[in-house]
Amino acid sequence: MCSYPVIMLRPVDIDDVWNGLGRFGVYQFQQITLTILATLPMAFHIVSVVFIGFTPEHTCSVELSDVTDNNRINDVINVTADTCNILVQRNVNGNLVTEETGCLYGVNYTLSKTSTFVSEWDLVCERDTIGRLSQSLVLGGMFLGALAAPLADKFGRKPVHVAFNIGLLAVTFTMAFVKNITTFLVLRFFVGTFQQGMLITVVTFWLELFHTDSREDVGIVNGFMWASSVNVLTLVAFLLRDYDWRILQLALSVFSVLSLVEIFMMDESLRWLIANNKMKKCHALIEKVWTLNKRNKQILSEADQKETDMKPLSTEAVGKVILPLRSNSLTDQTTVMVEEHWSQLVTDKILRRHSLITWGLWVANNLTYYGIVMMTPSFAVGRYLGFFLGSISEMVGNFILLFLIKRFTRKTTISIFQFVGSVALLLTIITIHFDGDVVRIVEVVLFAVARGSISNSFNAIYLYTPELFPTNLRSAGLGVASAAGRLSGIIAPFCVYMMEVALWLPSLLFASLCLIFCFLIRYLPETKGRELPQKLEEIWEWYNHDNNRNTIDTNTVDHEVFITTPCQ
Repeated sequence: MCSYPVIMLRPVDIDDVWNGLGRFGVYQFQQITLTILATLPMAFHIVSVVFIGFTPEHTCSVELSDVTDNNRINDVINVTADTCNILVQRNVNGNLVTEETGCLYGVNYTLSKTSTFVSEWDLVCERDTIGRLSQSLVLGGMFLGALAAPLADKFGRKPVHVAFNIGLLAVTFTMAFVKNITTFLVLRFFVGTFQQGMLITVVTFWLELFHTDSREDVGIVNGFMWASSVNVLTLVAFLLRDYDWRILQLALSVFSVLSLVEIFMMDESLRWLIANNKMKKCHALIEKVWTLNKRNKQILSEADQKETDMKPLSTEAVGKVILPLRSNSLTDQTTVMVEEHWSQLVTDKILRRHSLITWGLWVANNLTYYGIVMMTPSFAVGRYLGFFLGSISEMVGNFILLFLIKRFTRKTTISIFQFVGSVALLLTIITIHFDGDVVRIVEVVLFAVARGSISNSFNAIYLYTPELFPTNLRSAGLGVASAAGRLSGIIAPFCVYMMEVALWLPSLLFASLCLIFCFLIRYLPETKGRELPQKLEEIWEWYNHDNNRNTIDTNTVDHEVFITTPCQ
């Protein structure tokens, strides 16, 4: 019969479990590497419209025979083809008459007809809105994906993440072969749905894979992943710039093939298994982690007993991981499950505050980031260089984020990036009133700084938001906040129209929103150094601690958990 060396962790939190299993070992390395590679395309299909959907220079196609008939051919004095209209000057009974029509006879492009989907389906002039709608549909799909992501709270991180990631592979591959704009637009919507569901669930998975002290590193990983994804996209787009847009689309979709590997190699979140009383699976995962991390059971047991005052459990607890209890009794080993519901995001006083402010943060960041990205083609330095400079600024910002988030609080880090981005955007308003190559370069640099700042504010918010919600509402809290942001992102592609009204208008709008939430974030609690909350009551304890300034240790919870080693 198997004998298990059993350890009781006290006071209980999941960080104690990871202390026992190893904070970062072979297991964590395998899981993070697999999911990083599988989610590399996270930015590809969201911002690829800059390369597969830009509008080439064009003029209306017209021949003399198109605007005359045999009886009036001598009446035509001049025919001028403009970007979106045709001007025909006629001699009518000795009077000069000018007629104006749209591009009734087709459009001529300076590039190949199939260089972008815009040119292939003539989404210019009066059809220009359809082209911009394609990006709005992506962000609309992201709204749906964000709302669907809370399924991971109910069914687990792995199945939902893998399903969304495989869905992304399927729709992006199919997009390369569609023959009409309607099907293309429908697929663009589902691109947003699957991308957002995949991303939200993997970020939650990363956060729950590590000890509290390593959560800042998870935020950095997310930031570097997005910036790396944008850089790879820019490189691939540049290398394939002379090919059909479908070739670029196909090349980008291939990167998602690793999602198939996740089916077999990705594990469920240990924190989710414990929170949802999945004891059999939890024990199997603990055994796997213990083996891969090559923990010495005897040494570990002795070390942990010294550090946490552990004692062996009775044989009744052998082979089980018992969920935390709101009890100080050592004899009560009954599992207590209090199920949270997503409606508490608005019905609970504390969670409602968290929700409303984080929704606003996501709205400000989404609108600003995607607005700047969509404005990139307007920059004087060109499409590829302008986009590359923006992505490099994001990468540089990641290193700054690494410095700030280690030394300052979450709220301070977010506020710094929001403030710097706002100032950079406000300065671009000044450059609009001056001419010259140097001024244009300064303008590009300012936009790059703004984009890098907002991108890394985004990264910090991605880390901060799920920390504000308990385990069984974590994906819901992050998903609904993301959904709110995606609604605002839907109007980002139309920022070009705002520039036609006033060049300074988008910058003023973006900067104002960011500054407002620099102030409002002060009403949220700080989460740095605190373990991810398992239950809603633990968040209330934060406020009690902050308000009363008592001696409660906020890094632990008045819980008990039991963990065993694998069978010898």
